Amino acid sequence: MHMNRRSCLSLSLTIAVVVASKSAAGVGADTYIYLDGGLGGSRAQPFVTGTALCGTVRLGASSPLRGVARVCGEFRASFGGDFPTGNPEDANAGRQSIVTLVAGRELLNPKTVAGVFLMSGMGVGHSTISGARGPTDSPNFGLVPLMDRTSAAYAVGLGYRFSGGPWSTHAHLALRLHGLFRQGISSSSYATALTVGVTR
Repeated sequence: MHMNRRSCLSLSLTIAVVVASKSAAGVGADTYIYLDGGLGGSRAQPFVTGTALCGTVRLGASSPLRGVARVCGEFRASFGGDFPTGNPEDANAGRQSIVTLVAGRELLNPKTVAGVFLMSGMGVGHSTISGARGPTDSPNFGLVPLMDRTSAAYAVGLGYRFSGGPWSTHAHLALRLHGLFRQGISSSSYATALTVGVTR
């Protein structure tokens, strides 16, 4: 799925306008802002067989729609490096980053705003990679055609939000995935992480 910079900018602005308008319509006790971070693994290049250890940070907001559904938007960034390897001949994941901006829906108990929640969204993202190589016994002798790219993106999350804490906050724990859709010969770039955070 190919998107030029102008298309990505237009989609980003559309996402921002939708999220802002929905949030403005419901600003108050029913609108929540959340921040979390965690650790996991990322893969920004299909030719690299190694996985990078990554850290993830996320900032977002949500407002009620109807029933258990809420409209949400989020910015998420994952940055990583190599897993330690015992042999220099092994694949090296290099240095990787995946950044996404998405809008979507969150499903959550509307009465308590706590318990199990599910989030999914689509938008735009950018991935970078440097210093990576494939296994030296591969047909390309470890050479990796590295490519930074911007493309349509996705984000999903499944977790649990705890009951209210101090200063009207809720702690949450989640397994989250975000990445870029396939583009040409490039497979989906993605990062998966276990995160903890707060909602207010």
